Amino acid sequence: PARKEELSLPHKSSTKAGVSQLSAAERGTVHHEFLQVVDFSETMTALDLRNEAARLEAVGVFSPEQVAALDFAALEKFCQSDYAAEMRSMPLECIHREMPFTARFAAEELRQLAGGVAEDFAADEFVVVQGTVDLVVLQAREIWLLDFKTDDVGEADLLDKAKHYELQLKLYALALERIYNRPVTDCRLWFLTAGRSVKIK
Repeated sequence: PARKEELSLPHKSSTKAGVSQLSAAERGTVHHEFLQVVDFSETMTALDLRNEAARLEAVGVFSPEQVAALDFAALEKFCQSDYAAEMRSMPLECIHREMPFTARFAAEELRQLAGGVAEDFAADEFVVVQGTVDLVVLQAREIWLLDFKTDDVGEADLLDKAKHYELQLKLYALALERIYNRPVTDCRLWFLTAGRSVKIK
């Protein structure tokens, strides 16, 4: 039988509450977790976001240290972006956050997509890819895919940094197309620090 390998794409782990000083990785995780639960329909400004964070702290979702680590100006840029505005116009049931997936790829497919990633596999072997997509807009005839990044990156290095994540996003897109039998027409990264998105073809 064909050999089966598993490839797990990055997934955000939970941040422990009550940490007195958060690392860069923990701050990144807090932002992802906040974006997972925040009500986009009710948050447009930094004040809205602060109020939502305070509410989530009051009910025990986040600790005071985690709320203090949130960059509300960066979050506001996303909430006021054209992308967020278009997303708000979609039916609520179309919006999916932290969507897990599992997809099977033939080794040859991965070779074509990513060069040497599967070069040691025979033609009849395959790889099972598992991952979690930050934000998916699942429409009747198309899919939008967005992944948040918290890298501290400036305008000059934005495209180079996006190149670093290109394979990850292409695998996300191909997996979702296969699972839902419709094309991903908008695939992009959103860099919170830079307040910019970069589309992945």
